[in-house]
Amino acid sequence: MTILGRIFAVLNFFMALVFLGFAFSVMSLIKDPRTGRSWYEVSEGYRQQVESLQKDLASQKETLARREGEFKKELADRDSKLAEAEKQLATERGLREKAEKEAQDLTNRFKESQVRLEQLTKDLDRRSQETAELNKRLTRALAEITERLRETELERNRRVEAEQARKVLEARVGQLDQEVARLQSELEKERSQALAAEPRAGFVAPRPPPFDVRGHILKIGQDGLIEISIGSDAGLMRNHTLEVFRLEPNPDYIGRVVIREVEPHRAVAQFLNREQAKKARVGDQVASRVLARQ
Repeated sequence: MTILGRIFAVLNFFMALVFLGFAFSVMSLIKDPRTGRSWYEVSEGYRQQVESLQKDLASQKETLARREGEFKKELADRDSKLAEAEKQLATERGLREKAEKEAQDLTNRFKESQVRLEQLTKDLDRRSQETAELNKRLTRALAEITERLRETELERNRRVEAEQARKVLEARVGQLDQEVARLQSELEKERSQALAAEPRAGFVAPRPPPFDVRGHILKIGQDGLIEISIGSDAGLMRNHTLEVFRLEPNPDYIGRVVIREVEPHRAVAQFLNREQAKKARVGDQVASRVLARQ
């Protein structure tokens, strides 16, 4: 080997030592100063942590997806129950509206019945007045015929004519009586729901007329019967009840009576309690309710 070759060999050895020292220096510089580990080991640790975190994240996503599915299912069940409840509520509302409509229909029918009842009552009063007027005219006509027959024989022809007129009037009166009877029958039917059945002996449930009425006793008969000074013109009907009382000299309640027969201006009533009937006197007050002294 030449000298030049030996020099190059020594330089190579020296440079190898320099590079070896440099390598040791670099290796000491790339370590983590806190842990003393190399950056490769540190990155491997971080990589493992990242993989663990990714696994945890995937597990959390699965759990979240499962819980989301359960929540959606529960929400769907609640929506179904809510829809069913709304359907039931709509059904109940429909039933309530139907019941309200039926109640309104019944109310309207009742009002129509009341209006018809008032119309029939007015018609009956008008026919009764017409009948009374015809009866008066008939009475006057008969009186005039009798007087004229007494005055002269020539009145016989007039009497025949008057007789014919009387028959016509009687026929008219008969027709009006039939019409009145028919109207009374209709009126009874319309008011049948307002009046109870015939009262039992010894018991009188209060059934006063719809309006306040007041009169007095005119006569006292047998079996608890009395005649009073008010009748159908005041609104009385059969089976209505009235209270009997006395204001003078000392206030005293006598008892309750039931209307048996009714005329326009008078009526016949009856005590069902014999002891009460014994206390009654002519002039005692009768009214739909007991009135205070005025």
